[in-house]
Amino acid sequence: MKKNKAVPKYQDAGVWRRLVALFLDLTICMAFPYLCAMYYYRYIPPQGRTLYINMVYLWIILLFTCFQTFLMRRCSGQTIGYKYMKIKIIDIKTGNLPSTFKLLCRNFLIGNVIFFDYH
Repeated sequence: MKKNKAVPKYQDAGVWRRLVALFLDLTICMAFPYLCAMYYYRYIPPQGRTLYINMVYLWIILLFTCFQTFLMRRCSGQTIGYKYMKIKIIDIKTGNLPSTFKLLCRNFLIGNVIFFDYH
Protein backbone atom coordinates (compact mmCIF):
# COMPACT_ATOMS: atom_id res chain seq x y z
CA MET A 1 0.00 0.00 0.00
CA LYS A 2 1.31 3.39 -1.02
CA LYS A 3 1.45 6.03 1.70
CA ASN A 4 0.27 9.50 0.83
CA LYS A 5 2.40 12.38 1.92
CA ALA A 6 0.43 14.37 4.44
CA VAL A 7 -0.20 17.92 3.39
CA PRO A 8 0.59 20.23 6.30
CA LYS A 9 -2.47 21.84 7.84
CA TYR A 10 -2.62 25.61 7.70
CA GLN A 11 -5.01 27.89 9.50
CA ASP A 12 -7.39 29.87 7.29
CA ALA A 13 -6.55 33.58 7.35
CA GLY A 14 -10.12 34.85 7.45
CA VAL A 15 -11.78 37.53 5.36
CA TRP A 16 -10.87 40.59 7.42
CA ARG A 17 -7.16 39.80 7.60
CA ARG A 18 -7.11 39.22 3.84
CA LEU A 19 -8.91 42.50 3.18
CA VAL A 20 -6.46 44.44 5.37
CA ALA A 21 -3.54 42.80 3.55
CA LEU A 22 -5.09 43.61 0.18
CA PHE A 23 -5.69 47.22 1.24
CA LEU A 24 -2.03 47.54 2.30
CA ASP A 25 -0.86 46.10 -1.02
CA LEU A 26 -3.12 48.42 -2.98
CA THR A 27 -2.01 51.44 -1.00
CA ILE A 28 1.65 50.62 -1.49
CA CYS A 29 1.73 49.57 -5.13
CA MET A 30 -1.18 51.46 -6.71
CA ALA A 31 -1.27 54.87 -5.05
CA PHE A 32 1.47 56.46 -7.17
CA PRO A 33 0.23 55.27 -10.60
CA TYR A 34 -3.34 56.20 -9.74
CA LEU A 35 -2.40 59.68 -8.54
CA CYS A 36 -0.29 60.26 -11.66
CA ALA A 37 -3.17 59.20 -13.88
CA MET A 38 -5.60 61.49 -12.09
CA TYR A 39 -3.13 64.39 -12.34
CA TYR A 40 -2.95 64.05 -16.13
CA TYR A 41 -6.72 63.58 -16.39
CA ARG A 42 -7.30 67.33 -16.47
CA TYR A 43 -5.18 67.67 -19.62
CA ILE A 44 -7.30 65.19 -21.59
CA PRO A 45 -9.99 66.74 -23.82
CA PRO A 46 -13.57 65.94 -22.65
CA GLN A 47 -14.23 63.65 -25.66
CA GLY A 48 -11.31 61.37 -24.78
CA ARG A 49 -11.76 61.10 -21.03
CA THR A 50 -13.79 57.89 -21.03
CA LEU A 51 -11.20 56.10 -23.14
CA TYR A 52 -8.43 57.52 -20.96
CA ILE A 53 -10.05 56.29 -17.74
CA ASN A 54 -10.64 52.84 -19.24
CA MET A 55 -7.00 52.64 -20.34
CA VAL A 56 -5.83 53.75 -16.90
CA TYR A 57 -7.93 51.03 -15.26
CA LEU A 58 -6.54 48.45 -17.67
CA TRP A 59 -2.95 49.47 -16.95
CA ILE A 60 -3.57 49.52 -13.21
CA ILE A 61 -5.09 46.01 -13.36
CA LEU A 62 -2.10 44.74 -15.35
CA LEU A 63 0.38 46.49 -13.06
CA PHE A 64 -1.39 45.10 -9.98
CA THR A 65 -1.39 41.59 -11.47
CA CYS A 66 2.32 41.67 -12.36
CA PHE A 67 3.34 43.26 -9.06
CA GLN A 68 1.40 40.80 -6.93
CA THR A 69 2.54 37.76 -8.93
CA PHE A 70 6.19 38.84 -8.89
CA LEU A 71 6.16 39.44 -5.14
CA MET A 72 4.35 36.18 -4.41
CA ARG A 73 6.80 34.14 -6.50
CA ARG A 74 9.81 36.00 -5.16
CA CYS A 75 8.82 36.14 -1.49
CA SER A 76 7.45 32.61 -1.06
CA GLY A 77 3.75 33.41 -1.29
CA GLN A 78 3.69 36.73 0.53
CA THR A 79 3.34 40.32 -0.60
CA ILE A 80 4.10 43.27 1.66
CA GLY A 81 0.57 43.33 3.10
CA TYR A 82 0.50 39.57 3.49
CA LYS A 83 3.82 39.61 5.36
CA TYR A 84 2.52 42.29 7.69
CA MET A 85 -0.65 40.30 8.38
CA LYS A 86 1.34 37.01 8.57
CA ILE A 87 -0.60 35.36 5.73
CA LYS A 88 0.87 33.01 3.15
CA ILE A 89 -0.69 31.88 -0.14
CA ILE A 90 -0.47 28.12 -0.64
CA ASP A 91 -1.90 25.55 -3.00
CA ILE A 92 -4.44 23.59 -0.95
CA LYS A 93 -3.60 20.32 -2.74
CA THR A 94 0.16 20.39 -2.28
CA GLY A 95 0.80 22.79 0.58
CA ASN A 96 3.38 24.59 -1.57
CA LEU A 97 3.37 27.88 -3.44
CA PRO A 98 0.89 27.83 -6.35
CA SER A 99 2.20 27.82 -9.91
CA THR A 100 2.88 31.11 -11.68
CA PHE A 101 -0.15 30.56 -13.92
CA LYS A 102 -2.45 30.09 -10.91
CA LEU A 103 -1.03 33.21 -9.27
CA LEU A 104 -1.49 35.23 -12.48
CA CYS A 105 -5.12 34.10 -12.80
CA ARG A 106 -5.82 34.79 -9.13
CA ASN A 107 -4.27 38.25 -9.15
CA PHE A 108 -5.88 39.20 -12.46
CA LEU A 109 -9.32 38.26 -11.13
CA ILE A 110 -8.73 40.21 -7.91
CA GLY A 111 -7.56 43.21 -9.94
CA ASN A 112 -10.64 43.07 -12.15
CA VAL A 113 -12.98 42.92 -9.18
CA ILE A 114 -11.31 45.90 -7.50
CA PHE A 115 -10.77 48.16 -10.49
CA PHE A 116 -13.75 47.25 -12.66
CA ASP A 117 -15.31 50.34 -14.22
CA TYR A 118 -18.95 50.40 -13.13
CA HIS A 119 -20.37 53.25 -15.24
